[in-house]
Amino acid sequence: MSERAVYVVAWDLRKSIEANRIAYWLSLIKNRSKQAPIVVVGTFADDLPPKMVDQVVLDATAKLTKL
Repeated sequence: MSERAVYVVAWDLRKSIEANRIAYWLSLIKNRSKQAPIVVVGTFADDLPPKMVDQVVLDATAKLTKL
């Protein structure tokens, strides 16, 4: 892994953060490339009602900012 890369973590919005192992992937990247930017991308948003997508993203943001 490189400090000069941008990392993209794809997350299936139909599943929980825990089921997608987002914390695992973020910590792995942060431990190996401390300064590299990480972009978390939610996928399958079109399979959920818009209000549910908003709530899932808000909940995930609250959890992920604690990492």
